[in-house]
Amino acid sequence: MRRSKSPWLSTVGVSVLAAGIGGLVQQALLGASTPRFPYLTFYPVVIVAALVGKWPCGLLTVIFSALLVHAVFVPLLDSTDWFGLLFFIVNISCIVVVLELFTRYRFRALVAEATQSLDAGLAAIVQSSSDAIISETLDGTITSWNAGATRIFGYSAEEMIGQSITRIIPPDHIEEGTTILARLKAGERVENFDTLRRAKDGRKLDVSLAITPLKNASGAIIGASKFCRDITERKHAERALVRSEAALRENEERLRIALEAANLGSWDLDLTTGKAARSLRHDEIFGYPEFQPEWSAKVAAQHMLPEDKPIFEKAFARSLQTGDLSFEARVRWPDESVHWIAANGRAFYDDEGRAVRLTGVVAEITGRKDAESRLAAAKAEAERANLAKSKFLAAASHDLRQPVQSLTLLMGVIKRQAKDRPKVVELADMAQASVTSLNGMLTGILDISRLDAGVISPVMTSADIGELVEWLAREYQTRAASDGLDLRYSTRSLCVRTDATLLERIVRNLIENALRYTAKGGVIVGVRQKGDFVRLDVIDTGVGIPADQQAEIFEEFHQLNNPARDSSKGLGLGLAIVSRLANLLGIKVEVASRLGRGTRFSLLLPLARSEIAIKEVDLPLFDTCGRILIIEDNSDVRHAYELMLSDWGYETISAASGEDALDRAAHENWRFDAILADHRLGVGLTGTAASTEISRRANRPFPTLVLTGDTAKERIDEIQASGFVMLHKPVEADDLHRTLASLLKENVRSWSHGAA
Repeated sequence: MRRSKSPWLSTVGVSVLAAGIGGLVQQALLGASTPRFPYLTFYPVVIVAALVGKWPCGLLTVIFSALLVHAVFVPLLDSTDWFGLLFFIVNISCIVVVLELFTRYRFRALVAEATQSLDAGLAAIVQSSSDAIISETLDGTITSWNAGATRIFGYSAEEMIGQSITRIIPPDHIEEGTTILARLKAGERVENFDTLRRAKDGRKLDVSLAITPLKNASGAIIGASKFCRDITERKHAERALVRSEAALRENEERLRIALEAANLGSWDLDLTTGKAARSLRHDEIFGYPEFQPEWSAKVAAQHMLPEDKPIFEKAFARSLQTGDLSFEARVRWPDESVHWIAANGRAFYDDEGRAVRLTGVVAEITGRKDAESRLAAAKAEAERANLAKSKFLAAASHDLRQPVQSLTLLMGVIKRQAKDRPKVVELADMAQASVTSLNGMLTGILDISRLDAGVISPVMTSADIGELVEWLAREYQTRAASDGLDLRYSTRSLCVRTDATLLERIVRNLIENALRYTAKGGVIVGVRQKGDFVRLDVIDTGVGIPADQQAEIFEEFHQLNNPARDSSKGLGLGLAIVSRLANLLGIKVEVASRLGRGTRFSLLLPLARSEIAIKEVDLPLFDTCGRILIIEDNSDVRHAYELMLSDWGYETISAASGEDALDRAAHENWRFDAILADHRLGVGLTGTAASTEISRRANRPFPTLVLTGDTAKERIDEIQASGFVMLHKPVEADDLHRTLASLLKENVRSWSHGAA
């Protein structure tokens, strides 16, 4: 009750106060008796009262002012006084009413203007919002739809205003509306309600809703205003995070299983505290069956052997710079046993680039290290054995070649002296064939030994491969024809950078291999340019090579279709020599074959564009006769030389050692024309050294031919350094005859030029 009367008491109080003020002003300005203007000062106070207390206060002030005027200043004596009073009341009341009406109109205008400005601001905020702001009635009819809603859902305002809100709600979420409506009718706000909504293109969107009830002027709830935020990306990120966390847990479990299966220990070192978290297996690798209370890099270093500790310290320091840790070291267990470990890790850095973490794994590799040591020892032993074998064959080649050399020369003598006795010649030819086969086998074995021993050094020059192929093809055409085969060649003059002698051996072996395994048809040898290379092909129509054996054919003693080991088909060394020589010369060897159709072997050699090929021309046989000093320690071979040279018309002087040769040469007063010497003569001077000393003592050079069965690189270098002509044993009689004739011919030319 007091609250309801309080406004009226205030109004009456203001009215009385205003009337009193008017009276006081009247008294002060006009005095107590003012018959002409008795109401003059009351007009302002009434207006002020009406402005302050509105029209009730103004009318009460009129009444109190009239009473005060006629009680204090002008009594109501006649009709004029009553008329004046009535005029004042009516006049001032009209003023109060007009003032009230004006005030109300102006206030409403100001309120309308402010409301319009506020509505415009709110509309701008609503339209510019990136979130969807939607108004709807309680039955779900959309009444407003902002630009944010269009951006999120794809519908324009024209498409959605007047439509049901269920248009953007997935069917399985329709029931949400009932729950939300019940909360709104209870006047409750709905905050941060995460749900799904459907866009125009059918996509389901994750959204977060904030819903506020809308009320009319009477306070009744008539609808709802919804703020809808698209949280699809956030939800995707949350789901991805959940998946990542699940995958991380799964990977951690897999890693744990893998580490256990691999018998690895894991560790994680905090570089800021120096403490390390690790697995039980880590401590076991350091010799502890249970977890140790504390572990750090310093503790790990204390377990290292003193000579291995610097390895760990350097690797640790380097890892802080490079980010990678890797080392192998030995650690001593508590039981004093020594074990090998291998550690690998990765460093992690903070924003300032400082290493803050080092994590990785450690494994015990004692077994592996022991196996590596045994393997290294076995490999070294095998290499020593192989080298010893190769050196033995290289050193023994001299002794192995001596009897073959003797047989070769003696067969030549027999055939020459028995040329009029056909039966003897036939037997000699058969024996010569056996010697030739033996020579080929021995040469193959010794060539392999020389290649393995590394005593062959190629002399790279420019050679005309076309000329080489033509010469070899013509040489083998007779043999091919005797076997009923056709050997053809197609070539052109092309220079390659290679060792001509070694290349000749490769091509010979390929042609012989082709003829050996071809029963009918023939062999084609061809040369053609291929860019900056020259390709040499040897193609046959033979049995072919299975695909699974095309690599094995280059191994020693590997033969196809020769289970009985027929010696006429060789030992299976030809292609092994081809492979080794090709590697030595940097030549690429290719094989293509089809069973029953034939095989193609191809050599790819670098083209020599700007060099002139060095051609070797066979000199015609030219005998000047003369005296030959023979230096040979093997009596059988020495006797064979004597017989052969005598049969060719030479006179011989023989010596069994280098020292003997010096004595014989001096005794003959240096009267001989050339020297034929074996290089290795047993104890004492070599044939090369003896020949050099003879020339020095005679004060003139002698044409010298050195024969050797040695393959040792240092001995070959020694002979080549002397400048003497060298042939490898066993030497065919014709080759020996031709070389001697050539030496004597050059000697005659030298003497002729000197006399002139």
